Amino acid sequence: MSFLPHTFLHTRLAMSLVLPWEVIERVIDHCSDDVRTLKSFSLTCHQLTPRSVSTLFAHVGLRVESRDQVLKLCDFLQGKPRLRSLVRSITVSPAHFAASLLYLLPNLSDVAIISRESTLRRSGSNQATNEREGYTPVILHSSSLNCYHRLGTHIRHLRLFHLAFPTYLAFSRVLVAFVNIRELICGHIAVRSNVTTAPLDLVNERLRGRLQLRSLTMDSGVDDAIVAFLSELTQTLVGDLVLAMEPAQLESFSRPWDWTRLQSLTLKFTFETEAVQGISAFLKGFHPPNLQEVTGHLCSVEGGLREIKRFQKDRSKLDACMELENTLLRFPQPRLLVSFASHRYCRKQLWTRELEDRFPILHNRNALVVDSGPSIAVGHEKAVTSFVYSADSTCIATGSLDSTIIIWSFEGLVLQEWAAHTGSVLSLAFSPNSRYLASVGSNSLNFVVWDLGRGAHKLATVEGHAESIECCVWSPDGTTIASGSWDATVRLWDAGTFQLRHSLKLHSAERIWDIRFSPDGRWLASRGGQGSYTWNVASGAMRKTLQERAEGRLAAGVFNPESTRLAEVSRSGAVHIWDVQTGRRLFAFKEHTDAVVDATFSPDGRLVLSASKDKTLRLWDVTGGVMILSLKGHTGRVTAACFSPCGEYVASASLDKTVRLWRTGNGSCVATFSEHESGVTHIAFALNGRTLSSGDSDGTVFIRRMSDVLRDE
Repeated sequence: MSFLPHTFLHTRLAMSLVLPWEVIERVIDHCSDDVRTLKSFSLTCHQLTPRSVSTLFAHVGLRVESRDQVLKLCDFLQGKPRLRSLVRSITVSPAHFAASLLYLLPNLSDVAIISRESTLRRSGSNQATNEREGYTPVILHSSSLNCYHRLGTHIRHLRLFHLAFPTYLAFSRVLVAFVNIRELICGHIAVRSNVTTAPLDLVNERLRGRLQLRSLTMDSGVDDAIVAFLSELTQTLVGDLVLAMEPAQLESFSRPWDWTRLQSLTLKFTFETEAVQGISAFLKGFHPPNLQEVTGHLCSVEGGLREIKRFQKDRSKLDACMELENTLLRFPQPRLLVSFASHRYCRKQLWTRELEDRFPILHNRNALVVDSGPSIAVGHEKAVTSFVYSADSTCIATGSLDSTIIIWSFEGLVLQEWAAHTGSVLSLAFSPNSRYLASVGSNSLNFVVWDLGRGAHKLATVEGHAESIECCVWSPDGTTIASGSWDATVRLWDAGTFQLRHSLKLHSAERIWDIRFSPDGRWLASRGGQGSYTWNVASGAMRKTLQERAEGRLAAGVFNPESTRLAEVSRSGAVHIWDVQTGRRLFAFKEHTDAVVDATFSPDGRLVLSASKDKTLRLWDVTGGVMILSLKGHTGRVTAACFSPCGEYVASASLDKTVRLWRTGNGSCVATFSEHESGVTHIAFALNGRTLSSGDSDGTVFIRRMSDVLRDE
């Protein structure tokens, strides 16, 4: 779930007359990294304006394209002395960093110089000159450096990112210019020429005598020679050291006894076996005399929870975690910090629960710390992939690419969430009594049954397929679970014992993507790479209803409430209606101009709703075989659609980031919901009709009360 839209926030703030100052300060400070919200505060409430403006101007990022723009900025600051004093931090391109900014900003203490024109190319620890061809190096003239040296005495923090210097001497002169810095952070720093010159030794000697550096961070992408240079230069100065580099580069720190002032060390690494082993090996031989705090910073894991779950399956990965924990515990103040860019604040407990099994001693000592990301919204961290209501309409289950399952209440509260698989969650199915949930993970030969009444306890892991399972579904009477696989079979399992009852096999080798039971449980529809099939569950007899080679996934056919007819979608833009008993095609609706991605029967079985990539929905009369309504309004592909249980409304989801609610009587649009910030991929009504829910490609889920939506109806 996400918080209320900004328009609502504006209204509430405008109505507020008096807020206690301590509340104002906490609100502003909490939103200090959200420029959009701070701007809204400053424009909508006079009480919030002063502190909002102060926070906004504390850090200034300049996106200037020319010298003229720099001069215009300086002119603006000259006329705003109050604003000049607010600026504490500035981010600039090296080509447009004017020394006059140092003069105009008396309280400036933090400077970040970042190249906006290029990206460094790296391949391993050694780099060839031709890898940097076409890249314009950073050239700072002596006059500019002299100005920085004279006017930048108040700069205490210097950050250099994505810069290529012509020589080592040029890099050294930047440090000379800002000799009073206490903290230096470098990332993706390259030097075009490996030639050293006599003046470099003189500059280095000068730096050693005057540099007051106390904290050094070397992030990824720093040249080997720069690593060695900074290591040699700062080893007797810094008390805090942060490193994120290849294991081979750590050899520059092979003399721990030289780091006489070092008290805090942080090593950044990814959750890969080689990286974990490399950090452990380095720490075993690195024990400076005064080192107290040692932090392993696990970060930038693309797979997130999926990667952590995989460590459960591999003995070598578990051994690497154990070795890292034991190595960290040799130091007086060990800590393991875990942070991921996509991590949501509300999922700290989930991450901690998954990590504590890998690092139990650190967890028990409160030395395992999960760092939250900026997002405070509740939801998945990657796209929603599966979306299903419970039969009793009390909750909804969603699965995601991030390998997690979330159980939501109809009020939008997270009832349960857990990392279910080592891969993406592909399919979810509630039992008819709403107590159990079956789930399928990508690239897995099994599916899992969870007991929600016991806190998502893993009740069973059901195995038997020869290749990856794609989908699962519970039979209407709750006695059978069906699973479809790449091994061209649909397997029927006893829902009580989880033993195999029957195997339904295709005549050709093709992947099965989706399966659905008929409401009476007698039939099963499946969709695969070569077409659609209908099975008689009792006899196992198979009938191929639609032959269509598909490039990607399509849903299986959907049955009408009486289980007598089947509607199937087609990439050709048609919707096919079949007689289930005879296998005869009754109608082929062909009004869409692009692939049909979803179709469903109305609760009374008289209408069929189809959703298409052509941005439209269409309602068809199944009795007469004619189109009744064309619903137009979406500006992007329609991805899913459904009838309300009463049959009076249909809802649609689209890549245009909206959900629309339509009347089936006249096709008018009742409401358009624009809360989503990415394409909406899933939509469903609760079986009791009280809520309408949707999920999108960034993992956000919205649940709406229909009583609120239809208040004026």
